[in-house]
Amino acid sequence: MSEEAKEVQNINANEKEEDGEMKKVHQFYFVKFWPYKDPEYDSKFEWARKLCQELDQEKADVIDDKMEEIRTCKEYLYSELQNQRFRSAALECALEWKTMVLDFLHAALDKSLANEGQLLTEIPAPQSNSFFSSSYLRRELNSAIEERKEKAMADAASNGRIWYPLSSKEDIEEQIRLINTIPEELRPERCELMEEIACLEDEVKAVEENENVLMEQFRGLIRRKEEVYKCILSLTNERDEADAKYYEYLSLLSNARELAKRKNVAALEELSSKQVDEFISRWNDSSAFRMSYEKAILPSLDRRQLSRDGRIRNDDEEPIILKDLLDLNGDIDAIKSFVVPFIARF
Repeated sequence: MSEEAKEVQNINANEKEEDGEMKKVHQFYFVKFWPYKDPEYDSKFEWARKLCQELDQEKADVIDDKMEEIRTCKEYLYSELQNQRFRSAALECALEWKTMVLDFLHAALDKSLANEGQLLTEIPAPQSNSFFSSSYLRRELNSAIEERKEKAMADAASNGRIWYPLSSKEDIEEQIRLINTIPEELRPERCELMEEIACLEDEVKAVEENENVLMEQFRGLIRRKEEVYKCILSLTNERDEADAKYYEYLSLLSNARELAKRKNVAALEELSSKQVDEFISRWNDSSAFRMSYEKAILPSLDRRQLSRDGRIRNDDEEPIILKDLLDLNGDIDAIKSFVVPFIARF
């Protein structure tokens, strides 16, 4: 029997007499609270702790390792893809350059043809077509072109400049022919490059899909861990709340003893009524409170071989099963079994 229960023994007012004086016995009732004693608390807490460790280990062994592997693979693929795209852009620039150069060469060719037309006007016209053939005209034209070419080279050398080679129609046409071969030479490389880019893009897509799957596993792991933390928090809150009520109850008894020493009957009656009324109000309003309080009191009832409502257990009654908690639904008669008397003699 607890210390406070020893003060709670039912003593009739006329049973005790001290110093030859009859002392009146006053009895006040308070609702008793117990310290938190859940036999499954340690096992539940240990289960939650081990599950947290398992989830952390799973994250380290599966999530972190695979994520690092995926991250390394993605960095490599992105680097390769960027290089291949840069090469593709360089080929596109080469084709654009080819178009620009062709335009320039065609303009130079048109200018060269215009110069040849001017040379033809400068060559003396033949007196008679029978004496001059077309071969003669070509020889004269080529001779004039060569003279102008040599003169241009000499002028460039004397002025410290480099002679421009596209001074003849043949040179320009040769340059045009060479440049027109560029697309044919680049086509195989360009096709191969586009295939490599497409392959790299497919690999990147596959890696990103694996990353999404892994991230979903990671989010699931986080959700499971959050549930474990909620369980731990619930256990801790339940224990702290029960202990807080118990220490509040001890403080109330200490206050009652102090009032008894002062023989303050009115204050004791007010203290008792207030505590019991508050308890009944919470009992009627909160099913969680009823379940929590019943869970706390059942071990005490079972140890004293009492029934759930505080009656002496009949021989044919089964012991209280703690896991099979019943809601007393505000039964005042049942509540009375939780109220203990406080004896004061004045």
